[in-house]
Amino acid sequence: MKPKTIVQDGIEFQVFSLRQKIRHAFTNPFKNWILPTGLLRKVMVWSGSPIVLESLHRPGGWKAMEIIYKNATPINIVDALSVRDACFPMAIRNRKKLVTKTISGLVQKYAGASCVVIVGVGAGPGTNIQEGILQSGIDKFKVAAYLIDMDSDAFEYGKTAAKERGLEEQVHFIQGDAREIHKHVPNIAPHIVKMIGILEYLNDDQVLDLFEAMLKAMAPGGSIITHSLEDVYNTRRFLKRALNWHIYMRTPAHVTELLERAGFQGVTAKAEPMGIYTIVVAQKA
Repeated sequence: MKPKTIVQDGIEFQVFSLRQKIRHAFTNPFKNWILPTGLLRKVMVWSGSPIVLESLHRPGGWKAMEIIYKNATPINIVDALSVRDACFPMAIRNRKKLVTKTISGLVQKYAGASCVVIVGVGAGPGTNIQEGILQSGIDKFKVAAYLIDMDSDAFEYGKTAAKERGLEEQVHFIQGDAREIHKHVPNIAPHIVKMIGILEYLNDDQVLDLFEAMLKAMAPGGSIITHSLEDVYNTRRFLKRALNWHIYMRTPAHVTELLERAGFQGVTAKAEPMGIYTIVVAQKA
């Protein structure tokens, strides 16, 4: 069945249909409380769903994100419920569209610079950044992206994707701790810092450390893009039981507070229609 969509600011987003809302409300007690954890995991593994198997290996990892983005034809009902019809994957696809458009707009904003510098923190293959550069319409030779991640396993995938997009000279992959940004990219002050899909794995002190390190490194007037994450549909317990996925939830106000404590200002926020993710942008003075 074709998913229900709405259009906001020129972006087509997915939203729950009435059927999905009813099904979610009916199945949530079973997923969260009634079904034994062992049985729940056995059923999911038995399904052979690619997103389930990848999530059990590395919950929330870049490969799981790519599976969600591609949204391929489900192999069975469990796969359909896990990728196509579940609230989190729908919200993640919405997030990607909103982040890509936001990055595109920021690249256009700083296009007057001799070279627009973007840094991705915990960036994986850098899908959102790569697509945002292309969507901006700015001459790609006036943009440079540095994608920093502690784990390098997404880099080959990202390099291949960059080559296919004609961005192999613009996108650079760096393994290391983003807090040591001047060590990895010396003499470079980013205009845009992207921190998407990382805050949910860090406590407040760790988030604040990253925000402060980015603020110090950024060009005056630069922008940081990140997000909040809220358990609107009461799925956090299921994610923990079924996939051993432990995440930190924060409201937009909480993320705003951390950004302002780090020294950022001019915070703006825009939620995707599922209400799970809110994209937050702030500036360096």
